Amino acid sequence: MKPIVNQAILGFTRDEATRLSGLSEGQLRAWSDGLYAPHWSSGLYSFLDLVALRTLAKLRNDFGIRPAQLKRASAFLRKQSDRPWSSLKLGVGPKKRVYFWDPSAECWLSADDAEQSITPIALEPIVSQLSRDVKNDRARPKTELGHFEKTRGVCGGKLRFKGTRVTVDAVKALFRQRMTTKQILEEFPSLTASDIAAARKLSAA
Repeated sequence: MKPIVNQAILGFTRDEATRLSGLSEGQLRAWSDGLYAPHWSSGLYSFLDLVALRTLAKLRNDFGIRPAQLKRASAFLRKQSDRPWSSLKLGVGPKKRVYFWDPSAECWLSADDAEQSITPIALEPIVSQLSRDVKNDRARPKTELGHFEKTRGVCGGKLRFKGTRVTVDAVKALFRQRMTTKQILEEFPSLTASDIAAARKLSAA
């Protein structure tokens, strides 16, 4: 599954995590104390943090999983950062126990061996939907495209593309390397062709 957004470089504030995880700010704050805290010491949530939070919220809301089992599921998810999340499988079994699929042993693992009534939970749809939601949440309004702004304390106060942290100087440097618009957009996916055209016009002035 090809990610819709570049997941590896994304960092989310608590406000963004609230919108994208489906949890309230109070729940995030409560969960960060013992259930699920951001991976990064800066307090920012990663994309995989948000996948884990959505998954835990689904276990709690859809299946009524108890806090002790949620913590067990949380510990499992924290160990999976190096694996493709679309390949992970969770399940809910008897007595609301959370099971994890072990592909090497080809079986469900839990403290309980009663596998016959496990309800599987696919993580791939959660990852896909979150990718789409992140893209929509971070989409720039059309009124910002092709425009610039300066803000004290942001990017050293340098002129930047409105709604981004990409400076005009950074793009001008790529102009000097004779990079095409397509190549520049690959370097700065938050920009649009309108932005590049406006920067070229500004450079020629």
